[in-house]
Amino acid sequence: MTGPGGQPAGSRQVSDCHVVIRACGERTEALCRSLVATQLQSTGQLTVVRQVPFEAALRQSYEVGLGAGARWTITIDADLMLMPQSLPRLIDLAEAASSRTFMVQGAVFDHTSGQYRPAGPRIYRTAMLSAALPLIAADGQEIRPEYAVLTAMAQNGYASRHVADCLAIHDAEQFYADLYRKAFVHGRKHRHWLGMFLERAVARQDDDPDFRVILRGLWDSAMIRAPVSIDKRLF
Repeated sequence: MTGPGGQPAGSRQVSDCHVVIRACGERTEALCRSLVATQLQSTGQLTVVRQVPFEAALRQSYEVGLGAGARWTITIDADLMLMPQSLPRLIDLAEAASSRTFMVQGAVFDHTSGQYRPAGPRIYRTAMLSAALPLIAADGQEIRPEYAVLTAMAQNGYASRHVADCLAIHDAEQFYADLYRKAFVHGRKHRHWLGMFLERAVARQDDDPDFRVILRGLWDSAMIRAPVSIDKRLF
């Protein structure tokens, strides 16, 4: 049985938030946007940001959230496909957190690694975004720009919280070029997970061509010693 807008009966659509989808040509952008829209009361609660490099997208995301004026600002990358009722769950988690909690992030099922890991949608307390904006690093200075902001905010007394709830599927059905780029960057960014990435890619390469592309990206990351950045324009 479904309710208004095709939602499952008894499902919630959230109101006091603004969602920013960060997109840079992902194959799943339209699907990501559609899945988000079904969980919002109004399409006016949704903005798509298309900025590169990532630092610029992060800056604009915070600015959009501040401008929208909702209590919560939620950022979702366009390579995520939300699970049903993820946004209501994320807001419940944020509401239950301490008043000094800046950000709460859920988990995803990650297609590349085959693991559940903390890489899901983030919900920010909008009132604190003005303090976070000046902490965004200059372009190319940090390999993990958003993590650097969260670390700096924590040092200033505004904590982040990661929860185990799986809220989305990550990196499934992407363009090969994006899978290659991410594998290349992951080879440097997540060295402690390199063995896990390689083991899954080797095991899956015969039944899913995604993993042949991922293997090449990981190999090139190890063999090419040039500096690496998440900036898509470098690939």
